[in-house]
Amino acid sequence: IDGLLKKRGGNDNEHEAVRKIKTEFLAGLDGMASGEADRVLALGASNRPMDLDDAALRRFPERYMVGMPGKLARRQILDSLMAGTPIKHTITEADWQWFVWTN
Repeated sequence: IDGLLKKRGGNDNEHEAVRKIKTEFLAGLDGMASGEADRVLALGASNRPMDLDDAALRRFPERYMVGMPGKLARRQILDSLMAGTPIKHTITEADWQWFVWTN
């Protein structure tokens, strides 16, 4: 959602079409849950929540901050992603340690 819901104002480089799309999107979010029985799940993810538009953040009442995975989890993620790739066999244990232990 970073590309669509970035903060407005003060950015003269933002194209008018982008502003219009953002306005339409936010207006659409307002009209989604018009009745008590209406349920809509809108899920978004951002690496930079501090750069999101305040109006957009108001429309997402629940926020969950997910931290970086631990070092063991990072190793498992890399092992899983690299499984079956030819390059995995050329990476030394020292390389793996650098990838995992460097933040």
